[in-house]
Amino acid sequence: MSIFVKKSLYSLLYEFELSLLAHNDNGNKYNYKCNSQMVSSVIYGNEDKIFKKIFIKIEDCPKWSREALYELRNNQLLEQAKLEEERKHKEKRKEKILAIKRKIFPFWDK
Repeated sequence: MSIFVKKSLYSLLYEFELSLLAHNDNGNKYNYKCNSQMVSSVIYGNEDKIFKKIFIKIEDCPKWSREALYELRNNQLLEQAKLEEERKHKEKRKEKILAIKRKIFPFWDK
């Protein structure tokens, strides 16, 4: 996956490109093509944050990949719902324990 800025609308050259490489022999996940050291220094270490902020509709992806992407997204949503349910359960349990403590020890602040 690549993020790039073209020099002009009809140009094939890029002023900037940040690529996320799926298979890379030298161990680097990201590849930069940029003529600005300042831009590169700001992006370095923040690549994951940049790619996580990008939203691409599944309908805009190639047809051959849509089914797998829908399944992947559905699994992500199920996992998020499960984590949220666990968080709510822990919160309710803490509230119950606190209520019991307050009944037994009314002078207890927290």
